[in-house]
Amino acid sequence: TTGYTAQNFLDAAAAFDRDYPEVFWLGSPGISNGSFTSTTNSPWGSSRTIAADCKTVSDAIQSLVTSTEAISSRYLKLKFVHDWLVNNNSYNHDAAGKGDAATDKTPWEAISAFDRNLSPVCEGYARAFKLVCDALNIPCVLVSGLTTPGQENTAHMWNYVQMDDSLWYLVDVTWDDPDGDTDILSYRYFLV
Repeated sequence: TTGYTAQNFLDAAAAFDRDYPEVFWLGSPGISNGSFTSTTNSPWGSSRTIAADCKTVSDAIQSLVTSTEAISSRYLKLKFVHDWLVNNNSYNHDAAGKGDAATDKTPWEAISAFDRNLSPVCEGYARAFKLVCDALNIPCVLVSGLTTPGQENTAHMWNYVQMDDSLWYLVDVTWDDPDGDTDILSYRYFLV
């Protein structure tokens, strides 16, 4: 034996998933009968395919990168990406309420923030933000934890980005999205 446990493999798969959200089709890792397994994430087979979803994500990222080429400051590039994600999405309350990630992880993936026919939950916003930051060569990581909106602990995902001063700052695109409550875009959770 090599000394690795099933948990080591699951931890490695989770780390890969966090570092490479563009590999959204890989699915959720698992261990079955001592073997590493993975299931497909999304409901492909109708009008959507893995190739089409990958192209949608790639085209959206390239468009955002091109739109920021004339912007010299990291702050303004991040603000542009933040604003684009907020202005082009609406939080997916239906998916979040069902917690349906086991059958269709689409709202939890970046594709949900880049395809106008879909809508993200917090993880979709955060993964999309990371992918654009990666393309802009801005260090960015996904962060997950629990929140306490009201009285319940709820799973949540956001980002940390490294700025020119080498410090890391929180960006939570989800919580800055007015989500129908108001038309005013918020910056309360932008570079905190």
